[in-house]
Amino acid sequence: MRNLVIVFAKNPVPGKAKTRLSKDIGQGQAMVVYRDLLRYTSALVEKVNAHRWVSYADFLNPCDMWPADKFQKSVQSSGNLGDRMVSAFQKAHAERFESMVLIGTDAYDLNTEDIEQAFQALKSNDLVLGPTHDGGYYLIGMNRPWPELFEGIEWSTDSVFSTTLEKARKSKLSTFILPKKSDIDHVEDIPQSKLEELEIHHG
Repeated sequence: MRNLVIVFAKNPVPGKAKTRLSKDIGQGQAMVVYRDLLRYTSALVEKVNAHRWVSYADFLNPCDMWPADKFQKSVQSSGNLGDRMVSAFQKAHAERFESMVLIGTDAYDLNTEDIEQAFQALKSNDLVLGPTHDGGYYLIGMNRPWPELFEGIEWSTDSVFSTTLEKARKSKLSTFILPKKSDIDHVEDIPQSKLEELEIHHG
């Protein structure tokens, strides 16, 4: 089995992660939410029958919540988000992984079944995308690197998914679309039950 899940994670540092959420509820509470998202993502990826990498934006933290016996850890390459994702896919392809799925750490409604569905879809498709309600994507999967999908993208805008899909069509890549999910960028994106569980106060 040569399936790989790559998790792109920001270090849980105030002012570096969840900056938009910080404007809603303050940096302290935003970090409570983000650390919970990291724990949630780690737990769901652990259940996937695949190899697992977690790649940090800035530095490795030996005391993180990603079990070292289940996750290979690294720091992302330099460049913009697209450059870093291309580099991760190229590294994984060089290590002979056959199907590669990359996710972030911002979706409470992502589940193990979504990732397993992505791997299943890659058996008969070139590309898998999981769109978000704000116009981005929470998951991208492929069997080999397609650098052209990441060129000229205006990251963190509502055109990321549509532009990527258009690039895939121009490259004649067969594409499977997963169900749409919510990224956690603002306090209204967080389920009320989770706000209560984490004792997050706003308004």
